[in-house]
Amino acid sequence: MDPEVFADSSNSGAVPSESNEAAAAATGSSSSSQTPMSPSKVLQSRKKEFGDRMARMLAEAQHRGRVHSLSAPFQSTIDQNYQPKQLKKFNFTMAFQAMELLDLTLTKVSKVLVLYTGGTIGMKSENGAYVPVANYLGDAIRHTKVLHDNQCLRSLMTEDDWEIATDTSLGAVDLPFALPTSVGNRTLLYVIYEYEPLLDSSDMTMDDHLRIAADIGLEYDFFDGFVILHGTDTMCYTASALSFLLENLGKPVIVTGSQIPIIECRSDGRDNFLGALILAGFYCVPEVCVFFHNELLRGNRCTKISTNDFDAFASPNCNPLAKLGIDVHVYWHRVLGADHTRKFRVHDTLCNQVILLRLFPSMTTQLICEFLKPPIRGLVLQSYGAGNFPINDSMLAALREASDRGVLVVNISQCQRGPVSVIYRTGQVLAEAGVLSGADMVPEAALSKLAYVLSKEDWPLEHKRRKLQRSLRGEATSVADFSEGVEQDGERRAPIDQARTDQPALLDRMCAHLSDQCAFAGITLSRDYFAPALLNALAVSGHFDRAEQLLRGSEFNLATLNSGKYKFRAGPLHLAAAHGRTDMVRYLLRRGAALHAKDERCRTALDIALDRGDAELAQLLASVGGASGRSLAQTGSRLNALAATGDLASLRMHWTAGSDLRLTDYNRFTPLHTAALHGHLHVVRFLCREVRVPAKPLDLLGRSPLQLARDRGCDTVTAFLETLPDYA
Repeated sequence: MDPEVFADSSNSGAVPSESNEAAAAATGSSSSSQTPMSPSKVLQSRKKEFGDRMARMLAEAQHRGRVHSLSAPFQSTIDQNYQPKQLKKFNFTMAFQAMELLDLTLTKVSKVLVLYTGGTIGMKSENGAYVPVANYLGDAIRHTKVLHDNQCLRSLMTEDDWEIATDTSLGAVDLPFALPTSVGNRTLLYVIYEYEPLLDSSDMTMDDHLRIAADIGLEYDFFDGFVILHGTDTMCYTASALSFLLENLGKPVIVTGSQIPIIECRSDGRDNFLGALILAGFYCVPEVCVFFHNELLRGNRCTKISTNDFDAFASPNCNPLAKLGIDVHVYWHRVLGADHTRKFRVHDTLCNQVILLRLFPSMTTQLICEFLKPPIRGLVLQSYGAGNFPINDSMLAALREASDRGVLVVNISQCQRGPVSVIYRTGQVLAEAGVLSGADMVPEAALSKLAYVLSKEDWPLEHKRRKLQRSLRGEATSVADFSEGVEQDGERRAPIDQARTDQPALLDRMCAHLSDQCAFAGITLSRDYFAPALLNALAVSGHFDRAEQLLRGSEFNLATLNSGKYKFRAGPLHLAAAHGRTDMVRYLLRRGAALHAKDERCRTALDIALDRGDAELAQLLASVGGASGRSLAQTGSRLNALAATGDLASLRMHWTAGSDLRLTDYNRFTPLHTAALHGHLHVVRFLCREVRVPAKPLDLLGRSPLQLARDRGCDTVTAFLETLPDYA
């Protein structure tokens, strides 16, 4: 493939130098009126500016509605016994400030957010018993070499930045954790948000599920993956609930814990935590999963099977999505292909008027009636074997009466393996009574799904019944799912657009041949090499109909292209974006192409669309939740480069695509500084009047845009800025 095909239309490596030239010009223009600052004074200025920015960003976060993630307790909407909790403030400061000091352009970096809810993994031994202790886990990890490499972290910073970050006089600035650099020079940075108070998992409620989902939603754009540290007893309930609450999920969310605390000499916690971090940071499995004992399980398919074994979880009806041995093996053909044509969102409520009832011999009709009384709106019935129920007229009448008044009853088996069916008369009677089949769902998933579906108040009752019998997040296997595919948040995938017919016949035959070959798991050559190469070629040409022919009925999954083997390479979505193939981009997003995947320059498809000035494609990618893969300083440098040339159209395109036009470059120049310096009045007006950026930001040397305009002799810009309230 032509290497120029994927060339950046505006060399990203030149952006910092352009900003430096602007800064140098500003310094030169004012050299007659200012004495150059000594290195020590520059460092002191940077320290002061860093502290000021910490305070400003915290205030801005509160203004933007992130306040509940910082200090205010989450208000319960479901459970009166919910224990209000909050996240540590210093973690927010660390994530959004200290990370800006790191030079993330020198290596391939993934960022993972760890939410620590409690559980055995972070406990401390006191007086012969394990107890949760606030702030203990982070301190323990910093002294565990395999989980944190201080030298790796320091290598990403200059000496001055290291001094700033470790200067306690600036306040509580906790640096992120860094795993030792792995194969391929890849670095993983992670931060830990600790809930207060820490909970035993038996105290977790549906409100806690909502709180965790909300916190993931708040940080979704900033991190590449998420790890939740959780107690093992109700881990599967939390994983199942999150799988439904996180709609249109495009990033990995991995729940893990341990049987022995992570600090103990003989602990499964280190391997579980390390494996979860690696999978969340380097392998884009866009599902909620449970990682335990070297296996990655679909979160709504697993259940706890042992109280004292390290191999404590099993997924009876769904094989693992990944296994960790000497190598990391991700079984991509088992990973759900996310539909990225809809934006990620967090569903914010669950119905707790649901109950789980396990059938047993001599169960009475009175007991069933008690379980079905208002306010109960949903019941998960665990029946015998393949879904069998006693042929008892009064009990069946009670179920039928409840179904008629709108109570949703879902039937699952007490057996761990296999679905319910109607091959016996004792199973048919439940269907005749209005009981819905739960296929092969585990109890945790069935209860969570019922709570989720019932919380959809805008869905009619019959619609809810249909959804309960469809696999929404891969939680069940049914005949319909094999023929029609898994639903994505209540909707089937959109039909393929009208096909093109001008593709060469040779490629037709190759696509047809590979489609047959890829159906066999043992033939990896076609799936791992020929198919990706062909798909990349089709992405360049825009023939999405041939891509569908290649992918239909095969094991090949577009998520494979974001695996360790292909990570940081140009995938079909990147190539389609680089060539402006908007229809192909839509098709690839529907088929599960990783929206947030990065190429070797840490660019997402949205970055490429913005770089080539494709406003339509940038708007499309932004509308479905696309975000930049660049660091804040890199993005600030690009915006400054556009401001330096007076490119208002490109700045407006970045703004409509969600870019923050207040970002600074490596010299703390904002686009407003640069536009004022170069005398671009139309850009200054746009930034101040339409975007409403702060009109008086200060650069590294403490200069405002007005001061730069005056020193450079830009009279029209100076006159305009002097009319703004900030300079009054």
